[in-house]
Amino acid sequence: MVVNKKKSIPDIVTAGLPSVAIRVPRHPVFRSLLRRLDFPLAAPSANPFGYVSPTLASHVASTLGKRIPAILDGGPCELGIESTIIDLRDPDRPAIFRHGPISQCALSEALGGIDIDDHTAGKADNKAQAAPGLLTKHYSPTANVHLFEHNTCPTRLSEITHHTNEAVVFNRKPAFGPTSSHTFWLSEDGKAETVAHNLFELIQRLDQLNFKELYIELAENKGIGKAINDRLHRAAAK
Repeated sequence: MVVNKKKSIPDIVTAGLPSVAIRVPRHPVFRSLLRRLDFPLAAPSANPFGYVSPTLASHVASTLGKRIPAILDGGPCELGIESTIIDLRDPDRPAIFRHGPISQCALSEALGGIDIDDHTAGKADNKAQAAPGLLTKHYSPTANVHLFEHNTCPTRLSEITHHTNEAVVFNRKPAFGPTSSHTFWLSEDGKAETVAHNLFELIQRLDQLNFKELYIELAENKGIGKAINDRLHRAAAK
């Protein structure tokens, strides 16, 4: 959550902004670490700026391994995509900065039914942002990302699956005929939670396999599907 900061919080933590983003993680390993510290912990994400978020310790090792002294491995990420971010700088007008596993509706109910605005539109500049993930282009692999609508196929499907450097990714295992080694899916049954859990892990893997063009199906745009589509649109931005 993003709140107005106190004077005791140094500007280096907030990039000079008058607000600060606070996270209260629920992972038992990280909560154990925080309990051992006698000071607040300020840290960036465990990936190069703008690149796909890591969901495994091996992802961190492959991108930052030579630049950091240690990696705390708590196992695979439980949910697969980043947390929801809510702007509480004005408590009377809360807003969503980033869609995530906790839906806008659930947050509204938790806040007594108050309306919550959607401020997730991307920003093209590289100035300091009040919260992570607000830039138009973000979560991007080395490969170029192209998107196609939910429950459809890319128009070049047969051509894509025969190109050595192109891959297509569906939400669920395709029902049509035999698939090629360039066809991938994020779930067996299309459940959005499973798609979210596997999304970044698969994109990381395809990048490591040196695919240059990724054609990825959008999710149904509701619930956690909004968060999935937010990440995909930013990954595909030019």
